[in-house]
Amino acid sequence: MGVRIDTEAFTDRDREVFRRRLEDSLVVLDTVLRRPGFGGPPDTVGAELEVFLVTEDGTPAPVNLEVIAAAGDHRLTHEVGRYNLELNLTPGRVAGRPFTALRTEVGAVLRLVADAGGRFGALPLTTGMLPTLRPGDFGRDMITDVSRYRVLDRELRRRRDAPLRIGISGADECVIEADSIAVQAACCSWQVHLTAAPDRLAITHDAVQLATAPLLAVSGNSPLLLGRRLWSETRIALYEQGMGDHATAAATGTLPRVTFGSGWTDAATGVFADVVRNHDVLVPEVSDEDPLTALRRGRVPGLDELRLHQSTVWRWNRPVYDPAGNVRVEARALPSGPTPVDMAANAAFLVGLSRHLATTGSGFTAVVPFDAAKDNFHRAAAIGPRALLRWPFPGGLRVLPAADLVRALLPAAADGLRDLGVDRAEVDRYLSVLEHRAATGRTGARWQRGAFEALRRRSSTERALRESVHRYRELSTTDEPVHTWPAPSRGAPW
Repeated sequence: MGVRIDTEAFTDRDREVFRRRLEDSLVVLDTVLRRPGFGGPPDTVGAELEVFLVTEDGTPAPVNLEVIAAAGDHRLTHEVGRYNLELNLTPGRVAGRPFTALRTEVGAVLRLVADAGGRFGALPLTTGMLPTLRPGDFGRDMITDVSRYRVLDRELRRRRDAPLRIGISGADECVIEADSIAVQAACCSWQVHLTAAPDRLAITHDAVQLATAPLLAVSGNSPLLLGRRLWSETRIALYEQGMGDHATAAATGTLPRVTFGSGWTDAATGVFADVVRNHDVLVPEVSDEDPLTALRRGRVPGLDELRLHQSTVWRWNRPVYDPAGNVRVEARALPSGPTPVDMAANAAFLVGLSRHLATTGSGFTAVVPFDAAKDNFHRAAAIGPRALLRWPFPGGLRVLPAADLVRALLPAAADGLRDLGVDRAEVDRYLSVLEHRAATGRTGARWQRGAFEALRRRSSTERALRESVHRYRELSTTDEPVHTWPAPSRGAPW
């Protein structure tokens, strides 16, 4: 989805042509998705992992382009912030042991980054939000020097007449003023990609939407920002406010650029059309390929305008068209970290539960109001395992604490994974991680907040943040699930 942007200045004519291309792309997409054979082998899973680069004392290390060059590995790419990297993992069939494959590859690539980063005093850190970030880390000088980010920053700033004012409330209050997309660099995610047959894309997308909230509630890993204790997954609130372009959305009657969505969908092209119809054009770079001409000539069109437009609308779960021959759902709400095994377990639960919902519970869209699913999502991000969530059970909607709901849904996730051909031992291994994490409530967010509070009792806020990051990184490199980590300090209860 990170489509390359080469043009840095646009005209009204560019916007007019781009908008027409978007409408044409929807027509072409509908035809392509109906072609016999399009879609490739369904039921594959892949992932992208965003990580921070930090110094030995846990502060941001803005050397991502240098680390990429030193590593020389095609799986590494840049992200918005100079202290971010993205790891693109190898997709594979869900059948067998896919989550062990993801876990193993994450560990290997992180070691590669550590080796390359060591030349520049930089180490990889897998967390949803880096606690040691300071206001200066949100400045334009921290944006990676790549045309895509320059253009995005300029176009979003052009729509504002004042700096962004971001306010988040939790145990503490945090207010940030920022005037660049570097606020996006504060957020690192674990993005799971699940392919689907074209005629199953819509229900798979909706199933992922519903399944996200209970998993997010027991996977929070972003509790601290600028020394304030905020949401279990503060990354959600910061990203929505920082990249949502709310002023333009209000003025044009469109949706914010970061959103959970606008409703359930009933067709594969519907999830794409929703993005086209409900979001204005941000970057109107017109490609050389006309999609209608490509279709008439029998080619699989790139649909570059549609893919570019989608890459400037950051929905938490979004459909992806790949001209290589598939469509998939990109689940973007989960945080980076704490460990490869935790992330593999999160992917397993999401894939399994989504499969179960899509194949046996397709009536859930008639039972669960979309606004209830959206409310579940934000409650999960803010409160964590104790969040009260609504879920469809036989007989109607019930309200349960998220941790209890996850445990109740484990058999459904297991059934979904087995239906996909995942090895039984693989199912048991990774769902047991979720079971214990939900039973204990020991998430990355809880550990980070506990460590910070314990350390702050005997040192300054800044020192407590640095020391907590140092201890977190030591534990994260063990690849032991976070629910097994020792209490943040002696006498600090779990």
